[in-house]
Amino acid sequence: MVKFKLSEMNGDINNIVEWLIYEEQNIYAVAIIDSTGQIQFQTDNWDVSPQLNEINQLINHNPGGGQDEYYGGVSKPAVGSITLRGVKYIIIENTRERKIGTNPGGQGHLVIAPVPPGGSAGLVCYVSGEISPRDVLAVVQNYALKLVGRI
Repeated sequence: MVKFKLSEMNGDINNIVEWLIYEEQNIYAVAIIDSTGQIQFQTDNWDVSPQLNEINQLINHNPGGGQDEYYGGVSKPAVGSITLRGVKYIIIENTRERKIGTNPGGQGHLVIAPVPPGGSAGLVCYVSGEISPRDVLAVVQNYALKLVGRI
């Protein structure tokens, strides 16, 4: 069973993450990034702090083209990949509602749901490589909506 880092964590968020992992057992690790770009929560089996800037860049990327808010209005190219804990994920989908990365070598997937959709906070999930990331997408997005107003 996954153990949770509870420092600076309110009970509502802890319960939301526990239920997320209980409902979708192909999610192996979770991080929650708040609207200021700081880690508010992460499971003990996953430390995303070394790549926090890249995660924030991906969460805040404006996939509709034009100006990217993360860069203060300066247009930048789309985010094509991200490396977390030595595993490179190719971004295969980048919308206001979801960011999906997959490792071509079968080492899993990265599913990020901005909170709220298009927002600057995010629910970041590491997903088993044995399934499609789309298999968990609806559950991740549903739980991201439960975080609105809490992070």
